[in-house]
Amino acid sequence: MARKKKGLEEFISGLSMIFVFGFLYFFVFHRAWWMLFPLVFAGILPAVQGFLRYIGERDSRQRIPENNKPRSPGDPEKIILRLARKLEGRVTPALVAIESDLSIEKAEEVLQNLVKRGFTSMEVRDNGTIEYFFEEFLPPSTDRPGLLNS
Repeated sequence: MARKKKGLEEFISGLSMIFVFGFLYFFVFHRAWWMLFPLVFAGILPAVQGFLRYIGERDSRQRIPENNKPRSPGDPEKIILRLARKLEGRVTPALVAIESDLSIEKAEEVLQNLVKRGFTSMEVRDNGTIEYFFEEFLPPSTDRPGLLNS
């Protein structure tokens, strides 16, 4: 079974064919027109294709994912729920915006929608911060107004 050539190998192989068929074209066959076909198809095209593949491979190796931030362009509700689970049930629109691609306005809109549908509760702190609580993600020992402790 033949192994697939990497971009750099294909580029170097194409360059070597350019030199071989270029030498034959200019010095041995004295510019015979039919020598252009192997020069182009065995040398120039593979060299260009290998170079482009090498650039693509290099770019894909340089991409490094950020620190486990839920940056998927997926459903905003799922992004908020994952973040709420990660932060033990307490989120703010600003935290959601920092940890995702959502704007503060979009995060607040989605959180308000979750409040209206009964999936979370909202409280305004003394300092004016709006905090959203997801009861199912809160630790058992959390004391906050309105939460019944058993």
